Amino acid sequence: MKFVLIFMLLLPLSSNCLAALPMLSSISAGNNLSLKQSDKKTKPSQSPKLKVSTRKDAIMRVKRQYKGKVLKASSARVQGSSGYKVKMITNDGVVFYVYVNAQTGRVNRYSR
Repeated sequence: MKFVLIFMLLLPLSSNCLAALPMLSSISAGNNLSLKQSDKKTKPSQSPKLKVSTRKDAIMRVKRQYKGKVLKASSARVQGSSGYKVKMITNDGVVFYVYVNAQTGRVNRYSR
């Protein structure tokens, strides 16, 4: 450790070296450095795991439960949480909407 301190002192002093000197002197003296709260790397807050993460997943879930052709699918709020709204038409020509809750994966049909 003393070698590092001596080596740093032999280099021409620049602003980077001057900033490092107090830290090096505390290391050579055996002092423990504690990081400030702002220096610690923190993980970003993770959102809850979604059971349905894409529009394609929502369409696949709807097709498993209902017969018919998908006309349109878009993201929408479902009971206050994120989800998807899928517009479908049956073989008889009846148009209906299916809402998919992204967090729970629950599928609900609503006629229009």
